[in-house]
Amino acid sequence: MSTIITIMYVGLGFIYAAVYYSLFVVVIRYFDTAQPVDVGNWVTWGLYIAIPALLASVAEKLLTIFDLREHESLLDTDPITGIIEILSQAIPSFFRGTIWAVGLLIVNGIAMYLLGDFNMIRDLAVGLGLPL
Repeated sequence: MSTIITIMYVGLGFIYAAVYYSLFVVVIRYFDTAQPVDVGNWVTWGLYIAIPALLASVAEKLLTIFDLREHESLLDTDPITGIIEILSQAIPSFFRGTIWAVGLLIVNGIAMYLLGDFNMIRDLAVGLGLPL
């Protein structure tokens, strides 16, 4: 069960690494040439940060059904409490994804240095449609 959760957070880390790379490139470009940063980009980055964290928290909550823990069950609580638990679990999901993103950005930087034109995170950001 923990392998599935780890794979899920590695995927979340890849998404966050692409978002942070996109954000970094646009902010550096803003300070370099004094081009205004479009307000719509903040909404895009926010959606790419919030929605995957929420989906990860929902998936983790649903995985507790298959994990036979005695103290935690999706069916023991009323729906409002379940929704609150899922939303509150999105905050640790954000931090777990950010930790993976930092590691992936470091590995990407090392690979860029060693391999030249290799930039896996930039290609992922372009594939997700993030501004660069």
